[in-house]
Amino acid sequence: MRIPISCTLASGDAKSQLGEWHDTLRRVVDRSERVSPNRLELSLLPDSDIGAVITLAQREAACCPFFTFAVEIGAERLLLTVEVPDDAVRVLDQLVSNER
Repeated sequence: MRIPISCTLASGDAKSQLGEWHDTLRRVVDRSERVSPNRLELSLLPDSDIGAVITLAQREAACCPFFTFAVEIGAERLLLTVEVPDDAVRVLDQLVSNER
């Protein structure tokens, strides 16, 4: 089943949540790698508030179900992977436009 590329938030709420993403990513991202146009891997700082990142990702997935988020926790790293379908690459670009 194809998930539509749309957001259920009102315009103002969507802009507010996007701003929250930018603020959060500025605080927690050590480095990022755009693995493909629709996949981004964000290495998080060791002392990151991972709970806040997860809560924000859950809220994003609720209003924009085309996003896929995964957290990898290792002894030496925290990794947040964000993926979107090919036709949502521009949305991913907006999410990380000010991340670092």
